[in-house]
Amino acid sequence: MASFQDILSGVANSLLLGGQPAAEFSQSYRCYSIAHANESLHCLESGDKICLPSSALNALAQRHVQYPMLFEISNLQNPSQKMYCGVMEFSAREGIAYVPHWLMKNIGITDGALVLLRNVTLPKGTFIQLCPHDSKFTMLSDPRVILEKKLRGYSCMTKGSTIAIQYSGFTYLLDVMDVKPADAVSIIEADVEVDFAPPRDAPSSPPPEPVPDSSELVWSPSTEEKNELPSSTNQSQYFSKLGRGHRRSER
Repeated sequence: MASFQDILSGVANSLLLGGQPAAEFSQSYRCYSIAHANESLHCLESGDKICLPSSALNALAQRHVQYPMLFEISNLQNPSQKMYCGVMEFSAREGIAYVPHWLMKNIGITDGALVLLRNVTLPKGTFIQLCPHDSKFTMLSDPRVILEKKLRGYSCMTKGSTIAIQYSGFTYLLDVMDVKPADAVSIIEADVEVDFAPPRDAPSSPPPEPVPDSSELVWSPSTEEKNELPSSTNQSQYFSKLGRGHRRSER
């Protein structure tokens, strides 16, 4: 298993030897969920880190590597379906990338599909708004503290995606409604404000009572009623007794 220290050492050696790094790392892989990897990697399902083959480490060592290492992972059949992720280690079989199942669903792929992986640099996040699918998540003892701990398994946040948080034997899904300062950000060693939107299963507020049209509240005498009106000298007293702002049926 290759660590980040190995990667950085490889890059340093490459630069010291006068190597000319390529512009970017871009490689396609056959994608499988974490369940197909060694059991020691199953914990990656609660996060966004993936596992790549050792050849990826060799290729990255020939390029400028900026820590933290972040990647854009996209559906090769539909490149518009993409997310961002980190990497945990380089022990996968050659040509294979092990990816969390929830992330695969976000980009619309299943086991065996091809993905394109490209290294990227993302700005540090400052704000995230999350919307739990299930209100049970907000009823946990301290959902903010739980979320803070679980987000340590994540490298990035992508607006419009749905992340998975595993806690106490349950998997909670949360929609990423908004992120700042960009639509995709790094949350590694970042001071991020987290806001919760109302859960998706929360009952909607009842519609407000209809407000009657103001014209319905103005009384206008009919022809017969006009004939019953007192003389002009007493009309002001007559109207004051009727009272303004009432419906005709309330007279």
